[in-house]
Amino acid sequence: MQQISPPKTMNYPYFKCPVCSGHLSRVINTYVCAKNHSFDLSKEGYVNLLLSNQKNSLNPGDSQEMIQARRGFLEKGFYDFIAKKLTDTIKKNVDLKKPLSIIDIGCGEGYYLNKIMLKIPGQACGVDISKSAIQKAAKKYPEITWAIATSFHLPITEKTQNLIINTFSPLCFEEFIRIAEDKGKLICVMPASEHLLEVKKIMYDKIKPTEDFSEKLKDFPELHLVETVHTSKKLTLEKEDLKNLFMMTPIYWNASPTARKTLDELDSFEVTLAVNIVSIEIQKD
Repeated sequence: MQQISPPKTMNYPYFKCPVCSGHLSRVINTYVCAKNHSFDLSKEGYVNLLLSNQKNSLNPGDSQEMIQARRGFLEKGFYDFIAKKLTDTIKKNVDLKKPLSIIDIGCGEGYYLNKIMLKIPGQACGVDISKSAIQKAAKKYPEITWAIATSFHLPITEKTQNLIINTFSPLCFEEFIRIAEDKGKLICVMPASEHLLEVKKIMYDKIKPTEDFSEKLKDFPELHLVETVHTSKKLTLEKEDLKNLFMMTPIYWNASPTARKTLDELDSFEVTLAVNIVSIEIQKD
């Protein structure tokens, strides 16, 4: 019988079993706990730690169309300025003299985590609930550990992560606090008020104000705001790139048929891309 070689991805020491919460150890192509719950690595090298009772649909997370559009848009470098500012923010706020354990929660196809790892050494893991996104991430960036899981029940051992990344993804502060080391850093990339404002004006009669991020922290005394960095850029995009930008966001898919038709018919359009990068220290002890 032909022996299958283990995927290239390294052993990740911080996984815990989603069934019993025991430590998961890697044995060749499988992660297994002391109670013999086992989770095989896929041919691409990721591990699926999402239980069926944690799914809110048959295929949770971003759709294939959203993932394909996002990859097409990101690979042209339009968000490179955000990735650079995110990396610079990490360098400023994280102690790079100590070994880093980095987790990207809601990592999508791995664009941001890969950009970070090209500049900052550490042991990295990307987690997303979308199987399609994780498949693409694992295939393109095999040197990083990838797992399918929900951010609301992270299969990660307590107090093991000193850098948590969250970009344009749902926030679960309880889980962030649980997995973080004392004085670990949480860095979030959030849409700013002017982000895609031109698109929103087409879609909505009334634009909702951007939620004040500091309000989200009031219920969590462990979370201490360090700084907020703003970055933005205006771009004139042609039809193919516009289509990808629209389709990679929930804004497009939640639009009315009339608004979506208007967006689809645009040949070129100026858009504002703008984010706030929020750095938080998690003080636990």
